[in-house]
Amino acid sequence: MQSSQAENAVPAVQKIRADRKFFGNGLKAILGQPYINDNGTFFEVLAVVHVSVDWQVEYFLWDGISRSIKVTSCAKDRQDFMEMLSGAWPLETTNPMYEEFKYRKRMAINYNPENDKDLMVKNFDLLLRNTERILNTAAMRNESHVATLLNAYKDGRRRYPCPGNKGDENDHEGYVITALRKPSGNRLHAYCPRCKNMYRKDDVPIQSITIIPEHPAKGLRLDEIIEELKKLEEQEK
Repeated sequence: MQSSQAENAVPAVQKIRADRKFFGNGLKAILGQPYINDNGTFFEVLAVVHVSVDWQVEYFLWDGISRSIKVTSCAKDRQDFMEMLSGAWPLETTNPMYEEFKYRKRMAINYNPENDKDLMVKNFDLLLRNTERILNTAAMRNESHVATLLNAYKDGRRRYPCPGNKGDENDHEGYVITALRKPSGNRLHAYCPRCKNMYRKDDVPIQSITIIPEHPAKGLRLDEIIEELKKLEEQEK
């Protein structure tokens, strides 16, 4: 009898505090609409989801330097989010930045950090010849794994003889892209720009990497760095 009553029991309705309900409903009103605020930051609310007794918000943010998809909620970071909304106005289709905004949003949504290794290999020559530019540009250097690797390459670290060497004056090197520490021994994946091949090297010591000092400027993601480098090189032709 007791188990039957339990099965037929009506689930308790979770109540949402008034301010949180107001917050969630307000976000639904601007869902899918691009905005720009007084300091030139562009954003668009992409999704508003009811989670337990709160609202979770996914939104696209482009500050003119870096683009990203962020998540916040009424209970977390609401004050900063509301400050961003306070000086915001709709981004009209007639605004000269409208198409650029749409492009940046599409790139941010499609970005997958798991593809960074392949992206780095595909654009390795571009990145390597722009080592100094990347290391001397705060937005490219900060929060950038590729900057840390380039700094190591520059110092002669994270470089190993390529298996394609023939023991003559044409010896060449592989540049470590990823390193995995395992109980059975360290494993490296390196790329040789001459052979245009990736190779694996097991049971090798992994030298320490000098971490690039943090900088107040926000950092670009790898896809943004590559995009910016291509633009700069095109301008320099």
